Amino acid sequence: MSQEKVDAYKREKAGRRQRLLQEKKRKKRIRVIVLLAAVVLVLAVVFASRAGQRAGSSDSGTDEASSLISTVLPSGAAGTEGSTEE
Repeated sequence: MSQEKVDAYKREKAGRRQRLLQEKKRKKRIRVIVLLAAVVLVLAVVFASRAGQRAGSSDSGTDEASSLISTVLPSGAAGTEGSTEE
């Protein structure tokens, strides 16, 4: 039984370095993807608000931006105006 434990430990230790490298790469990819998604979201809101301002009415830009935010974020997380739920 003891020899089986030793053999299992040696097998686990042999692949540990490769497994740790793969986990680090996976975490880095996830961070990059989340960062890119955040940048795209911010750019979408900025461009939506600028498109509304160019259209001539200042209210439509904020309406478009708030509607974009409300479609992307779940209700309640956006902190919408007028919601009094507690």
